[in-house]
Amino acid sequence: MMKTNSGKNNNGLALHRCRFVEWQPKTVTAVAFSGDGTLMAVARDTGDLELWRVCGAADEWFCDFVVPGSAQAQSSALWFAPAVDDDSDSDSDSDSDSHSDRDGDDGREEEKKQAKKNAVESNKAVRTATARERLFSAGANARLIEWDLDQLMPKNVTDTYGGAVWAAATSSDRSQVALACDDGSVRLFDLSGEEPEYVRACMKHEGRCLSVAWSSDDEVLVSGGVDGTVRVWNPKSGHNAFRITMQDHEIDDVLVWDVLALGGPSSGANGLLGNGVIVTGDSHGRTQFFDMKLGTLLHSFPNHKADVMCLAASNDEFTVFASGVDAKVIMFKYVPGRTAHTGRWVFSSAVRQHTHDVRALAVSPRISASSDSAKDTVREFVVSGGFDARLVVADIAHFAASRRLSPLPFRPPVSVSKDKRLLLVYHSRTIQLFRLGSVQQQSIQQAAAQLAAVNNNNANGSPSKKDNKKKRKGNKGKTAEQRAQHEQQQDASAAAAASPSSVGARRTITSVAVDKPYEHLLDMALSRRQGTVNIACATLSGDAQWVACSDSMQVKLFRLTHADDGSSVAATKVDLPEDVADVGANCLRFSADSQTLFVASLEGDLIALDLASQTIAATCPIGTNTVARDITVSARGDWVSVLFASGCGSERSRDTHLTHMFKFVNHANSAAANGLPNGITKHKRSVAATLKRCANVPSFAKPITAFAFHPDGSVLVVTLADNSVWLYDVVRGRFTDWSVEHSNNVQLLFRRLKERIVSISFDAAKPNLIMLHGHSFLTVLDLDSPIIVNDSSTSAAVSSKKRKHAAGGGNNRSFHKRQRAMGLAKSAGVQWSAVKYALTADKKSVRREAARSSGMCKVITKYSPVLYASLLGADEGVVVEIPWLKVIESLPPTLLRVRYGT
Repeated sequence: MMKTNSGKNNNGLALHRCRFVEWQPKTVTAVAFSGDGTLMAVARDTGDLELWRVCGAADEWFCDFVVPGSAQAQSSALWFAPAVDDDSDSDSDSDSDSHSDRDGDDGREEEKKQAKKNAVESNKAVRTATARERLFSAGANARLIEWDLDQLMPKNVTDTYGGAVWAAATSSDRSQVALACDDGSVRLFDLSGEEPEYVRACMKHEGRCLSVAWSSDDEVLVSGGVDGTVRVWNPKSGHNAFRITMQDHEIDDVLVWDVLALGGPSSGANGLLGNGVIVTGDSHGRTQFFDMKLGTLLHSFPNHKADVMCLAASNDEFTVFASGVDAKVIMFKYVPGRTAHTGRWVFSSAVRQHTHDVRALAVSPRISASSDSAKDTVREFVVSGGFDARLVVADIAHFAASRRLSPLPFRPPVSVSKDKRLLLVYHSRTIQLFRLGSVQQQSIQQAAAQLAAVNNNNANGSPSKKDNKKKRKGNKGKTAEQRAQHEQQQDASAAAAASPSSVGARRTITSVAVDKPYEHLLDMALSRRQGTVNIACATLSGDAQWVACSDSMQVKLFRLTHADDGSSVAATKVDLPEDVADVGANCLRFSADSQTLFVASLEGDLIALDLASQTIAATCPIGTNTVARDITVSARGDWVSVLFASGCGSERSRDTHLTHMFKFVNHANSAAANGLPNGITKHKRSVAATLKRCANVPSFAKPITAFAFHPDGSVLVVTLADNSVWLYDVVRGRFTDWSVEHSNNVQLLFRRLKERIVSISFDAAKPNLIMLHGHSFLTVLDLDSPIIVNDSSTSAAVSSKKRKHAAGGGNNRSFHKRQRAMGLAKSAGVQWSAVKYALTADKKSVRREAARSSGMCKVITKYSPVLYASLLGADEGVVVEIPWLKVIESLPPTLLRVRYGT
């Protein structure tokens, strides 16, 4: 369904509210943290792997990039391992490159290779935690995979020799990994070499092995299976020390879904745990604690109503988290006694932030918090995820105050053709094309008049309490049928208007019915043959004549043919040069004139493809040590900016350039402008185009979340993880005067928002209006309006509030203050009613002044969750919503819980 609320006036914006996009949530199957805790890997049931940047504050976490996968190879276990030193390999590579340069006869090839070598050398400093850590996964495809985070594809693939993998655990130094395999065995692999090396297999369970864990001292290996037993192994010999049987005379058929091994026989750090503790989560909702040496039951907590699917422990191993089918995360704490054997485990607290089953739990290493306070400088987070696709982050020190991370992608899978009013949406292996609806001009004008009247009334003062009370009384008399009819009319409406300069207004949104609904024009289902991976990116050209998509293996280009009446669209695949078609790409972008397609290949090149001839116009090396996250092209097409995967303000990435600038010159266009044949410049050189790297945007203390060129051409607009907005002039090589003066103030205006800005769009007719949106808000920023964060207004409002309480506006607790204020008024010879009226009027003026001070933008939270938002033209935009209740309905049914009173 498409909703179009409208309100077109001098300051209004008509928004097409689209709810017809079918977005499917992706179940979280595994979560893992890097050794330093700055990177988090998340596995989805579609096979994709997400790499998240982890900061000291949960509000600044964001998804850096996505490694496309396949649904046939979804991961059930993730882990990081230290990187192998490859300095000698890089030296030999550079020697071979230089040798090939000397042997080359073609001067242009030699220049190209030398430029690529220089780019690789300059990008060595850009290596962050993604290059310093190795990421591994294992799952139902019976393969142990090491992922190349530079090429976004598997680097090493090893057979597990035991079938599907249900769980994995690494040793304390992360040099070995133990896999719980489908054949019932626990198989060990060595990770210290270039490739995983098989070591040995432990004796098998009588059925599948579902879980495995190492002890802190690496002396004990614990596993659980479908046979209802927990087995303790010697990892050096693979022999079984003893086993614990979970069944008893009352409970049969126990599945041990997860195990933990805390402490150990020779662990000195956690000597308080005695012989060590084994923690199990089973299919009967029990979380049990056993002595690791004797195998005796210490504690049993039947706090869960269904299967306990996952467990996690804090870094000091004195806190254990358990969750599962009932979507409740429970925290258990260890209470030390006088001796190591008198301590006990107790239930601490529980939270339920998920709606469906929880499949994964992980605890981060201790992370330094970016806080000015010296008391809380180190934090430790627990992360949970499951069927509802949400990641929930909680600081262990403040477990109840958890934070939900948005499940929507940080790079919106949506592209818009402003000229043809078409909307492209891509999924795992499909691409959909829609035409936006239209609204009668008369309806828009009527809605604009109504909105203007509301704004004028609100400009004279906010509605009084009596008016609001009368409004509530009017709604009170409506029947259920009338309310349902009203809601149905709201759902049938289709656009909204928001005035960016009317912050103080109570109502800035109205709605009208659509004249012509949206049209579903095209469905493109890409091949799903064996070995194919999910789409990494797809984009639509501005003239709606081209669609480009790519995965980690190839790039595809389609030409769109529109019917004369506009009722249908046909797509035809276009053959591309092998240098483009046979390489994967993570970023694609069309130029504004739809003449050039820019491709950031995974082989480390930025390619400019001429669409008229389907040939490569220019190529420039960008390096192979970093991952391109996004591309933006200036309105004139002469500047191209590539955003790379960034660090999180750490020492090793703070001084690196995370955004590279490239100058693109199309000589064919310049020759035509001068009346010369195509491809011939004034110097009679038959060169189609040139593309060279010429500048870098300075690095920031916070990661970049979105960027785009201003319509004027040479100004790059950048937003950071703290929601600050920066404008950088790439020609002058410095920040603009507006940015120097106002960027920090914009951050203060957005400081209460929990989501990050993920997209930036402009209107060529009004270039100084910038639309920014996050997953829970959207706003229009006016660069021409002054930004005044008036601290004096805030303090005046606070003092006015205090004066009002003292003057009679407070409750009974302020009685004595009120009496003192009345005494002062009497001694001054002023009537009490006059003093009270003056204080009330002062507060209203302060409120109006504060509204005007932030009048340059209006943050709208009506649309949520927001998948995409963009400006289409003069006073018109589009917002794509994903109603969360609709998403919940598409998920499997939840566990039936008996609620009080039902």
